[in-house]
Amino acid sequence: MAEPQHRREQDSGALTVLIADDSRAVRAIMVRILAGAGFRTMEAADGSEALAVAQQDPPDLFLLDVDMPRMDGLATIRALKQRPQLADIPVIFLTARVDGDAAARGLEEGARDYIRKPCHPQELVARVQTLTRLAAQDRELQHRMNQLQQQSTVDALTGLKNRRWLDTHMANLTTTAPEGSQLGALLLDIDHFKHVNDEYGHAAGDVVLQIAAKRLDNAASGRRVVRWGGEEFMLIIENPTPPQDEEVARAVREAIGRTPMVVGPQLSLHVKASGGYARGAISEFRDIAKAADDALYRAKETGRDRLVIDGQ
Repeated sequence: MAEPQHRREQDSGALTVLIADDSRAVRAIMVRILAGAGFRTMEAADGSEALAVAQQDPPDLFLLDVDMPRMDGLATIRALKQRPQLADIPVIFLTARVDGDAAARGLEEGARDYIRKPCHPQELVARVQTLTRLAAQDRELQHRMNQLQQQSTVDALTGLKNRRWLDTHMANLTTTAPEGSQLGALLLDIDHFKHVNDEYGHAAGDVVLQIAAKRLDNAASGRRVVRWGGEEFMLIIENPTPPQDEEVARAVREAIGRTPMVVGPQLSLHVKASGGYARGAISEFRDIAKAADDALYRAKETGRDRLVIDGQ
């Protein structure tokens, strides 16, 4: 395997190009051109070597010769697309062929561009610079999209998933779960939360919600807890098994009020919660949520700080 000696010799902060070509002379020319333009380079004599090098040290761009022994450029790009770590790295094909068939096939397989050999040094640098810049812009755009997606499905105050996320999750679960799959839903409401806000201020109320969310998440043992809205939270139990699921629901509800909440330097509050629990077919989630809400209402009507189970 060709050693990536050029990478060690060049600026560690530079973008890296992996050159895969069976001609040592071609590789040497491209290394000299790209190094002069500020890029780091790695070398491989064929596609299999390129894959091995890239797995250990992913580059920012591949320059792949179409015609190589053992594993040519077309086979290499297909293999790259099968590796999540490498699939999105841009590829430029190198070809000495005068017809356009190889270039067209390469573009169909996912290459971003192609260069005919021999190429002018300025053209090589310009094409590599353009593609690495576009790839960086794509990564930044994807990062921002991921951030927006995260913000839209996570409750900013508690860090729990929110109701929008739950709607999407349930839609997916409904279509992927085996027919007849069951679901349990525990709906919790912090007792006398309005009094907390009125007596101690909304900042204290926010701290109560944050502490409650953390206690619920810890007690849920990997099950999903979402902020349903206001001072309400929902625990989802997939494939519930009576009566164990009811015991889980009780333990999660009790976790909120097990110890006082330290809300401020000189303020500790004994906070309790009421809960309603219901189960049913995953496909009937709206009905399950309504039944849990009705059970929660009965818990509040009968004294609060308790769990009411639908149908009991």
